[in-house]
Amino acid sequence: MLKSQCMKNVQKIWLMFLSSILLLGALITLLLSIDWSPNSCVVNGVEYQSGEEVIGYLENADCICNREGEIDCELSSKTKSFFSNEDFLTKNLDFSAEFLNSLSNTEINMSEEIVFRAVSQSDEGLEIIVEKLDLCTTTNIIPEQVGFFNINEEDLVLTTIKSGDPAKFSEPCIIQNTFLLERITGSLDDNFKVYFRDENDDVFLADMCVYEGKIHNEGDSYGSDDEIQLCQCISGENICNAITE
Repeated sequence: MLKSQCMKNVQKIWLMFLSSILLLGALITLLLSIDWSPNSCVVNGVEYQSGEEVIGYLENADCICNREGEIDCELSSKTKSFFSNEDFLTKNLDFSAEFLNSLSNTEINMSEEIVFRAVSQSDEGLEIIVEKLDLCTTTNIIPEQVGFFNINEEDLVLTTIKSGDPAKFSEPCIIQNTFLLERITGSLDDNFKVYFRDENDDVFLADMCVYEGKIHNEGDSYGSDDEIQLCQCISGENICNAITE
């Protein structure tokens, strides 16, 4: 009887010891996963620490250096006129801009100021490709620019801010902006719309549709999940008809 009681006590002690080891291991793993040495940002030869405001990085935006050594910005209040109750941000946005062509090329025909070339969604996020008329240098250098976004359940607004000396850019050209919102991977509301707001505060609506949570571009044809409807995206609207046998 006494021996049995001693064995139970030993087992309890071992269980407590093993539990402590597992807890300690989890704590060590957590501590190792924390970035105790955040990266700094360097702008024009000036180093900014994590959390520090990067003054003068963009004329109409407030920017800080984040822990990853990247600069996060939001538009200042004086530039917000569309969805002014929320901020335009850069966080979790992968943005790029590139030169496409000069308008001096007679084969180029672009009658609209803003053209949405594609809107798509994947495991990487929501990607929007926009082509726009702009001014470049005579050697096809585009102005430096940063992309921003504002989003709620039914609307996404994209915009850009350019920096640099405007006098350097005089050649009409076409620039492509690519916005990848890395965390938008789930189903979208069927009323979801995408807009682009230019620096003159003009707003352009993307000719795209969302049907049963999935994105479709202008001219796409698609069926309903229940295979009852056949639809087409026309001018940003789902035009559906019953499938007849």
